Amino acid sequence: RPGDFDVTALAAAANWSNRLEVSLASQRLDLGALVEQGVASQADLRLDTFGLKWRLAGDPIYDPRGQFSLGLQYKRNADFELARQAGAEQDHGVDVYLAWSRVWLDGPWHRPLLLNATLRASQAHQTGFLGFDSDHRLNAEGSVGLFLSRNWLIGAEYRNKPDRLPFAAEEDWADLFVAWFPNKRWQLAMAWLNLGEIGGVEGQRGWYLTVQGR
Repeated sequence: RPGDFDVTALAAAANWSNRLEVSLASQRLDLGALVEQGVASQADLRLDTFGLKWRLAGDPIYDPRGQFSLGLQYKRNADFELARQAGAEQDHGVDVYLAWSRVWLDGPWHRPLLLNATLRASQAHQTGFLGFDSDHRLNAEGSVGLFLSRNWLIGAEYRNKPDRLPFAAEEDWADLFVAWFPNKRWQLAMAWLNLGEIGGVEGQRGWYLTVQGR
């Protein structure tokens, strides 16, 4: 829950031969804070995403170059009126990204260290909740994680964001997280988020919780 907004998400993904991943996701953003201010009349926004990710080359552990992947996400804003009023040009867009990952098994204090860097070309405002433009902008993302044990991981993430809408400032995102892997099938992660200003509401900080199973 980032400050004045609630976000809920449901997602599923399938992987073939550790080469191709297909994913579907639906996210809902509660706009209670904007409704109270009279900025928005609708209670929430929904964003649907279809994703493809292809492993191009390498391996994050056994290849000293790391692993390179190419991804594509088609996103559609199902509640476009507010985004249109804010200046967005269209209700759908495509993200294309190149990701690099590397794991050092003998990292600091002899603990495994994980690094990830991504270069993303995106048309989206606030990942798509506030619509899309017709052109793409390049943005950088990165994360670092340190395994304290086989089951616990701590780390941080940073995401550069565009700021193109005249009436809805968009700031970079960052978080600190801790993840627990009780077994190979389940993962639980909790993060403290700093999302800056969203829709004119400043100081959006809060907690995030996710549970994944396979």
